[in-house]
Amino acid sequence: MEETDESIIEQYLQGNFSVFKILVEKYTPLLYSYVRRIGGGAYTEDIVQESFINAWKQINHFDTTKASFKTWLFRITRNKTIDILRKKQHYVFSDLDTNTEEDDIVFEQNIPDTQDLPDVIFQQHTDIEILKSTIDELPEQYKTVLVLHYENDMTFEAIGLILAKPPNTVKSWHRRAIMALREKLHQKISE
Repeated sequence: MEETDESIIEQYLQGNFSVFKILVEKYTPLLYSYVRRIGGGAYTEDIVQESFINAWKQINHFDTTKASFKTWLFRITRNKTIDILRKKQHYVFSDLDTNTEEDDIVFEQNIPDTQDLPDVIFQQHTDIEILKSTIDELPEQYKTVLVLHYENDMTFEAIGLILAKPPNTVKSWHRRAIMALREKLHQKISE
């Protein structure tokens, strides 16, 4: 039976410091994927590492009544991503904090069973690449909502906590992102 994040944190706070490693191992792949998809690029490893350091330093302040550990950790990671990219790339994230019509959508699709014919696999791979590149054309806040929702199975409420936005704003961004994605894909198909 897998332990909950909260029980692991409780053990850590009671002096079993080695259990924090369980959380690191559990969330590292999710954070790597998230940071890469929202533009962390070459700084992904630094961002993930610093996010865990921040979480470790602040673990005494984690409040299970306000958010799940996963939500809390993703919020730390989002903020760390913005901080590092601003410092290292002079990256502009101003649209992350505004409620605009622009959104970015990101979600992964796996190529089906390898027993498919090669031409089917090739076409599916091509479709996935088109989808990813189209998602990357969308505004940052939409992309973030889609990555968190589809790749990390987060609810709109949890995403709202991460982005410091009401759940209805997150739902609106999601809806707009899907509409923008459909429109862009339709344009690409029509070309």
